[in-house]
Order: sequence, then structure tokens, then C-alpha cells
Amino acid sequence: MPSPPSSARRIAWTLLLSASHACHYGRRSTEATSASATLRGWHYEVAIDGTLERMDVRVCFEGGPPAALVPGAAEAAALARDVRRADGKPLLRLDHGYALRSLAADACLDYAVDLAALEADEDTEHLVDRAGRSLLLHAGAWLWRPDARPAGATATLRFSLPEGMHASVPWPVHHATERGGTTYRLDSTAFDWLAFVVLGDIAIDRFEHAGTKVELVTLDARLMCPPAGLRAWAEDGLDTVALLYEGHFPREHLQLVVHPVGGADESPVTDHAGPVYFGVAARGGGAGVQIFLDDRASAEALLGNWTTVHELLHHG
Repeated sequence: MPSPPSSARRIAWTLLLSASHACHYGRRSTEATSASATLRGWHYEVAIDGTLERMDVRVCFEGGPPAALVPGAAEAAALARDVRRADGKPLLRLDHGYALRSLAADACLDYAVDLAALEADEDTEHLVDRAGRSLLLHAGAWLWRPDARPAGATATLRFSLPEGMHASVPWPVHHATERGGTTYRLDSTAFDWLAFVVLGDIAIDRFEHAGTKVELVTLDARLMCPPAGLRAWAEDGLDTVALLYEGHFPREHLQLVVHPVGGADESPVTDHAGPVYFGVAARGGGAGVQIFLDDRASAEALLGNWTTVHELLHHG
């Protein structure tokens, strides 16, 4: 497998992706009231292997299936594998996805995503980033969806991960059980807008501050700042934004992804002030922020950082 892209290339790709705050992928799913009128909802079961190189997805429909299943990011379409009905019969490939007219009501289908190929292909490497034993994926890289969504249809998703690995998403919890894990609810923005999905050996710090539930996620990479310092930095940024909103951060839930990168000599951003190079705000299904952080940053140096506050303010 080729080596992952450098920090500079990762940051440059993210700059391109963040040109629009509401980032749309490929063929946009549309609200429909006729073509898929009997589709009441659909559910994803997502499994990932221990090497983080392959993802297997089962999609089950409630009611009549849509006409087609289409990719989130058009450039990722060729890297889907083994798209089949639940009985193993391959589905017909279309120019923009796979035809589902052969499916009965309440049927399921399976497909796989070659994550290693996504990472290696120059057309799709911006959709996936690997740090140690963790991955940051843009939802458009793997979340295939109906070509049309009936008004009122409900979409949910649940992960099945190898022991010791975890998932972080910005999506609200639909329900959670000790044995069945967490099921997330996906609204229309989860399919159409930029969202960060982080999987693998990641550190997750969940806490409440300034009136919001925070999920502080750190990818599996070297970072000098200890967890307590990261939480203090996050709380400092939330408090600053909350000054504009009567002491409360203006979202009920925030996913804050820390992406450690090498020193300033690897960064294409030469005029950054302090240890935070820049960040990206995402709104796909919930509030998310990705911060590119100098892996040598100290806890003290992070406090009062304006770049962090700037990205958090996008959710105001």
C-alpha cells in the first residue's frame, strides 16, 4: 500500500474542500413524493475490518426500494465493490449508481468500499485520511444513498467495529443499547453536506460545557499536548463564542476533531498565528469542526487561539 499523503497535501486538500461551508457531493439526492412514494425509511449496518482498508455495508429498506442507489461523491463510485442483493445476485450498474428495481419491498442489499483504494487514488485521496490506526472519512466517500428521498422517510446507521476501535460522527443518537450499540439518525444534510466520520484507534473525550455536549476526538498520531490541555483549549474556545450567546454555545452538540500534523515546515500555510494552522467547519447532520494542530503544541500555547474561535463561530 502506498504511503499516506504528507501533512502539506492533506491540508491543501482540506482547503479545497472547505471552499464552501455546505459542501455537496456528486449527484445530490432530492426530496421526492412520487418515484419513491412507498419508501418509508432505510437503515445502514456498517462494518470495518481491523486494517481499516475495507468497509462492508448492508442497507435495508422499509417499504418499496428506491429506483437506484447512488454514491455520495461521484469520484468514489468506481471504488464500490460487490454491490449485491441480500441473496447474492449482483445489481445492475447504471451510469450514476445501481438499479434497485429488482428488489422487493423491505429488501436489503450489500456493498463494500475499498478504503485502501480510496486513499491511493489521486481522484479520491481527499476523501480519506489515515493517521496511525485511525481514519477520517468524508461521508461522501462511502455513504451511498437512494437517488430520491421521500418526504418523511427516516434513515439510521449503526457501526460494527473491531474490538478496541471506536467511531465519532456529528449525527444525533437515534437510540442506544448496551448490547446493540449506538444507532444514529441521518437527516438530509448528512447526505448532502460535509461531515467528518472518524473511525479506529481514536481518543474520545465527552463532556458538557457552555450549554453544549462536546465530543472531542483526537486521531491516532503523535501529540505533545495532554488530554487535559486539549479539554481546557476546547472549553476556552467555547466560552469565547458563548459570550455572544448569553453564555451558551449555540448548538446542542459539537464534534471537535483534532488532527495532529507536523511542524510549520510541512504546512503550506505560512502566515498562521500560533499552533493551530487552520480548521474547517462542517454541518452534515450536525455541528462539526476539524482543527489541524501542531503536534508539538503545548497546552499553554493553545489557550486564546483565534483560529479555533473562528471555526466555532461558524456554528453561530
